[in-house]
Amino acid sequence: MSFINFVHDTPEDILDATLRPLELRGGRYCNTTLPQAIASLPPGSLRSGRFHTDSADPRSYVERRLEADFNGRPEPKITDQFYLTSWSCPDDAPVASTQLDFVLSCTNGKIGTNPIFLCSLHPSAALTAEFLNERIPRFVYSFRQYADPSRAFSIFGPEPLVEAFCAEWSHQTGKIRVPEPYYAAKLSFCTLDTLAPPPPPRDDDHMYRVRLAEQKDLKAVAVMCKDFADDSVTFPLSIQEATKEAQALIRLRQLWVLEMTLVDEAPEIVCIVAVTRTYGQVATISKVFTPERGRGKGCATRLVREVCSYYLDPERNTEHKQEVALYVAHDNRGAVKAYHRVGFVGLSDTEPVPVEVENWIEIGFLDTVKGHW
Repeated sequence: MSFINFVHDTPEDILDATLRPLELRGGRYCNTTLPQAIASLPPGSLRSGRFHTDSADPRSYVERRLEADFNGRPEPKITDQFYLTSWSCPDDAPVASTQLDFVLSCTNGKIGTNPIFLCSLHPSAALTAEFLNERIPRFVYSFRQYADPSRAFSIFGPEPLVEAFCAEWSHQTGKIRVPEPYYAAKLSFCTLDTLAPPPPPRDDDHMYRVRLAEQKDLKAVAVMCKDFADDSVTFPLSIQEATKEAQALIRLRQLWVLEMTLVDEAPEIVCIVAVTRTYGQVATISKVFTPERGRGKGCATRLVREVCSYYLDPERNTEHKQEVALYVAHDNRGAVKAYHRVGFVGLSDTEPVPVEVENWIEIGFLDTVKGHW
């Protein structure tokens, strides 16, 4: 088996290399890498034909890239944002047999630097020790050529891939991992078929209204963004940073709110849901938060179900999706139960977890410069 790694210095280059195989693997598994690269493109680029699914053949990319490198292609201009890909090809096989294995993104977010995101073109069950040991040392070595060790404040991706990557990263750099994972979760999803039917009407239904957040909501939702971040302990936000994040979410129409109106009281936002990583047939919920006033009333279940219905139902949304994905922490039993009631799969206490629902993990490192996501 032969292995090769490429560095990509532009969104255009990484999408030229990976768009087709990532889409074939499934949008939920690359929701931390693909949408951000696409968002960095000039408007209309995906409609220009260059990145059309039928033309973005990764094998032709490898052939073109190897030829360009052989002919003295200029070294990529690596800044603080770049991507890496890892490929493999059976010995004595044509270059056309080369397969994309992993994608790494080193990018910046709305507030600061993102974690190092990893995604795999193979299901977690296929990421055996033998498979990973053949590829990961070379992959980590390539990453070291372009990133200072202090940049990797955390690594997030499928659990077996991240565990192997982090062990090799510590071996090659001497960096010490934080004893406990920052985040350990299931990557679940909901489709129109699994979405729970609307609940029976309740006497208090008239009190609630679901809508997109507006500029007038900025102060209230900024506080909730801060509280959501503070709950994680690992990546707290100042109110100024939270306001910046909330402003971006409102501007991009990515933040939904549940508004409650009690008798003789002004409307109050009692839950928020952010849908920030959306492309193709998948929308990803990245934030759900209910302040104290809204807890114990089923607000999160109500809002998440309504948001899922909007994104999945072709009668409500002409750009509907095939699925809505989200991460839910193993130890957040309240959220697990709420999302199970909505229709997210693999969260039942009594049924086996389908292979499509994978465990993902975020591992942090000491003596690094923390960013935020």
